Amino acid sequence: SQKGHKHLLDAAAMLPEAIFVVAGDGPERNDLEKRTRELGIEMRVRFLGNRQDVPKLLATCDLFVLPSLYEGLPISVLEAMAAGKPIVATDIGGTKEAIINQETGLLVPPGSAQELAGAIKRMLSDPKLASRLGAAGKERAKRMFSSDVMAREVGLVYEGLLQATTFGSHV
Repeated sequence: SQKGHKHLLDAAAMLPEAIFVVAGDGPERNDLEKRTRELGIEMRVRFLGNRQDVPKLLATCDLFVLPSLYEGLPISVLEAMAAGKPIVATDIGGTKEAIINQETGLLVPPGSAQELAGAIKRMLSDPKLASRLGAAGKERAKRMFSSDVMAREVGLVYEGLLQATTFGSHV
């Protein structure tokens, strides 16, 4: 339930022109599939289950949506950014560390299907905006979140801890 897919389905009901693909699996799947039937959107929502071909899936999508209610730093957002996909996500925790609203993606309040639908519609109806945000997100992912950058940053943390321990023992 933390992933907020219920809100994504409610947003999908407001966007009859869009098809939604949900990758992953979990204990909420049956309830979510039931919700799609209740909303009459089962023909426009595909539940794919766990997948090992995320880059291939991202390549086929017009945009990436993460409707989570709370998160750390979501790897899925970093993957979508690295793939150059425009992103609509909720303004929470680590997500807002990765995405700069209006610069590298669109952030909306968590739990608001209406605002989620509005941001998705805006992205789908403005290809120039989607392209600009996707390109900026890709650049940010490369600059801030690549494996080389992350390894270097973790190394600096360890170096700082070692220096603090070394200097602390001589004081």
